[in-house]
Amino acid sequence: MKMTDTGLMAEHLVIHDGVMHRLMDNKLHVQDEKLREIISKQIDILKDHAVTMSKMLGAEESINFDDKNTNTDKHASTVYRDRHIALDGMFTANALAKENYSHSTVMKNKGVKETHVRMAMDQLEIAKEYEKIIKENKWTVQPSSSSEERSQIVKNFKELIG
Repeated sequence: MKMTDTGLMAEHLVIHDGVMHRLMDNKLHVQDEKLREIISKQIDILKDHAVTMSKMLGAEESINFDDKNTNTDKHASTVYRDRHIALDGMFTANALAKENYSHSTVMKNKGVKETHVRMAMDQLEIAKEYEKIIKENKWTVQPSSSSEERSQIVKNFKELIG
């Protein structure tokens, strides 16, 4: 499997993790039964996607999803919750950045367009802050390529430009 695919799936699994746990928390607080059913369906779909991606990555162990953290250690439980809040926050900030920038590309008024580009940049800065905390706490793993693979990329690029 190519490093690009591995990296994108690793990032995607992180996104699924944060969003899934937000949905699990939301499900505990909704009153409308139909809304609860939709949330449950979305959680099940995200779980299925995560299992599928883990299989594609060659995972030998199965993924176990709990609707809540059963760890009785209060510190571990807080870290677990902080992790999912950070992952979801990063996903939300990135999604808002993409949405603001995408909208800015079709806006006609220069001031409105520039404002939405600034809004996108603001959200990217927030996403970077979440990412920093996530990396510091080792809440995600980013696969890296070997030096040989990086060298091959440079070699291929040099051949392209002559």
